[in-house]
This record gives sequence, C-alpha cells and structure tokens, in this order.
Amino acid sequence: MSRAQQLRAGAFYILAGQGAGQLLGIARNFVVARLISPFDFGVAAAIAATLSVLELASDAAWDKLIIQASDGDDPALQAVCHSLMIIRGIILSVLLFAVAPFIATFFSVSEATSTFQCLAIAPLVRGFAHLDVKRFQRDLKFRADTDVVVLGQLLGVVVAIFAAYWLGDYRAMLAAILAQSLMLTLGAHYKAERPYRLAWGKVAIMRSMTFGWPLMLNGVVIVIAGQLDRFLVGGMLGVEQLALYAVAVMLISSPMLVVTKVVGALALPVLSKAQSDQSEFVVAYRSVGTFVFLSALAMFLPLGILGADLVTLIFGAAYAGPIQLVPWLVLGLGVRFIRGWPIVASLARGDTKNVLIVNLVRILGVVAGFVAIKMGAGIVGLAASLALGELFSFVAGIVRQNMKSNMHMAAGADLLIIFLICCSMPIFLAEPLANITVAGSVGAAVLITMISVAAMLLISRDSRNVMLSLIGKAIRP
Repeated sequence: MSRAQQLRAGAFYILAGQGAGQLLGIARNFVVARLISPFDFGVAAAIAATLSVLELASDAAWDKLIIQASDGDDPALQAVCHSLMIIRGIILSVLLFAVAPFIATFFSVSEATSTFQCLAIAPLVRGFAHLDVKRFQRDLKFRADTDVVVLGQLLGVVVAIFAAYWLGDYRAMLAAILAQSLMLTLGAHYKAERPYRLAWGKVAIMRSMTFGWPLMLNGVVIVIAGQLDRFLVGGMLGVEQLALYAVAVMLISSPMLVVTKVVGALALPVLSKAQSDQSEFVVAYRSVGTFVFLSALAMFLPLGILGADLVTLIFGAAYAGPIQLVPWLVLGLGVRFIRGWPIVASLARGDTKNVLIVNLVRILGVVAGFVAIKMGAGIVGLAASLALGELFSFVAGIVRQNMKSNMHMAAGADLLIIFLICCSMPIFLAEPLANITVAGSVGAAVLITMISVAAMLLISRDSRNVMLSLIGKAIRP
C-alpha cells in the first residue's frame, strides 16, 4: 500500500471511529436519560464529568510519545511508559476514592458517595492498557485503536441499557463507564502484537516526564476552560439543572467534534505543504478560513434554530431547558469551531503556543459564567458568558496568527461579523419560534440558512471563490 493510500485509509478509520464514538456516546446518554429521572441523570453527568476532569488534568500523553518519538518503536521505551501509566492509574484511583465524599457533597448528593468511590476503579483499570494499538499508528495503522474504542463505546451502551432497567438510577452511568474502561484495556491487549512488559529506567522516565509535563499543564488549562462549567452548574444550581445543561451541550457538541476532525484532517496537510512559500500560504490560509466559516454557518445556524426541538425530541420534554439556552450554546460552540482555523494554521507552522494561549483566554468565559450564576442568570447566563469567552479566544488566536503570517491583524473580520450576526439570530428568534410547529421551525431554519449563506457569498469575494472551486471539483469528471 502506497503512502497516499495509507493516509486515506488512516483518515477513514479516524473519522469513522470519531463518528461512531460520538453516535454511541449519544446513544448511551439517550438510554440513561430516558430510563432514569432528570435528577438521577444530573448525578450521572456529574460522575462522567468528574472522571473526565481527573483524566484530562493528569494526561501526560505517553501514548503520543510512542507515536512521535524517533525511537518510539523501542520495546524498552514502551515498557517504561506502561509502568508510568500504571502509576498514574493508581494515583488517580486513590485520589478519586479519597475525595469522593467531598465531590458528592459539592454536588449536594451525599447519598452518591459510594458511587463516586466506585468510579475510582475506572482509572485503575485503564492504567493497565497495552500501548501497542498506539504504536501501530507510527505506520499509519489506525484500525486496531479505532476498533477498541468503538467496541468499548458499544459495550457501554449495552451495559447502560441493562443497568438502567435493573438499577433505575445514576448507577447505570457508573456501570457503563466501568464496562467501557474494561473493554478498552482488554481490547488493547487482544489487539497487541508484543507481549505486555514493564520496565524502570531513569533516563527513559525523565524523558517521558519531560515530554509529558507541558501537556499536563495544558490539560489543566483545558479542564478549567472546557470542563469547569459542569461543576459550576452542578455545584451552584443543582444536578437537575446540570441534567438540562449536559444533554444540550452533548447533543450540540457531538456533530461539531466530528466535523472539526474532518476539517482538521483536510486543512493541516494543505497548510503544511504551503508553509515555506509565504504567498502560497496566505492564499491557502484565506481559502481554509473561508471554507471553515461557510461550513460553520451552514451547520450552526440551523442547529441554533432546531436544537431545542431536537433535545426535546431525543431526550423528552423533561429535559427541555430555557428557550435561549440552546441558541447561546450553539453560538459559543460555533465560535469554538471557527477557532480551529487559526489553530490549524499555527500547527502547520510548528507554533504550538497558540493552542495554550487561546485556552487561557477561554478561562475568561468561565469566570464570567461564575459571576453570571451568582447574579441569578442561571444556565443561560453561563452559556452566554462562555460564548463571550470563546469569542475573545478566537480573536486572540486569529490576531496572533495573522501577525505571525505577516497579514493584516484584522484579516477575516468580515467573515466573523457575518457569522456572528447570522448565528445570533436564533437567540432573538427563540421565543417566536417556540410558538410554531416543528415543521415551521424546519422551514424557518432552511430559509434563514439559505439567505445567510447567500449573504456571505455576496459580501465576501473569498467565499465566492471557494464555493466556485468546490462546485468545479464536484462536477469535474
């Protein structure tokens, strides 16, 4: 198989795995939400958020070291990384068990203390995973890792169904997480080619820690910027409000994560190839940005109009939140999506600092959200604050990237303004649209999206050029 064929096959498995994983994640939460009460689902969301926060904040990415390092194929280095993963798993497990009573008290669900303590099994089990499925990716072989992840998600769905029927409360989420963790570890061992080995070497350990600590720091920043909102809602407003917030965020963010992977996979090679030629890079940079904005407008505008109806349709009327919650969440996630444009451009030129900078700026939204909740604005105020933080983050990222690319610092401002105006409309239309049928909302979403895309094409020459290029490639034999 040629290198190009390997790349295409690898991209297929990555995207297929991401898509299947997101769909199975929605399915798991759908099952749990439908079979238990909103209160119990709020506790379940708190359980999932707790594990996510601990794992993100302590992720030293030793699996990435195996992929990235020139000697990542060395069995000795892999064995040391196995040892470090076990140590991390033990530390996380002990820590989670110890703080479980405080977490349960923070969410005002002291009766769930034992469930949070049982959650400590998950990081311990995951710590014994085999890294061979990651090592395969050095040769662009992604199938083994994708199979393990998808099978883990699938088992989580099956266990969630039985546990929700049998237990009837938040413990169904715990059962699903533990089953998924077990499958991830056992599946990694089943797919491995090498025997599982442990080793301890001072040089290799120091090297692994040197590689991992900056990523752990970035993980802490990501936790604060991207996960702390669940704790603010659950701790300050209660787990029932967390249930409403969690289902809306999950439903909206799932398609965004898949499309982000697709756009990143397409854009990074294009920009990387052009990085040595400034004029060629500028053309590619503007084309990618225009494509991102057009994609965002076509995806997030109808989602802002129809998102609330989708939440009710999938999860039931019990999970219908305030009518302006979904439009604000969609606006914030839409801005997060377009922020991928300057981030990918930075990565194409080897600039990883921009990722840390934009995540640091995002924290402003979390701080503003805390203030909004304290002032009584609830989850809608939090969503609006987070959207503002995402906007500041995008501006910081795009200005820095424009200046490093020797472009005008305001390049892309016209597209941003059009996007913000159009994707803000669902916020102001939320109340009128709440009084019409779902069919009427679908018609309004289609009409408004078509008009908005046409307006962007009319105002932006880059948009017209990109659209004509896409049409030309589509009809070319």
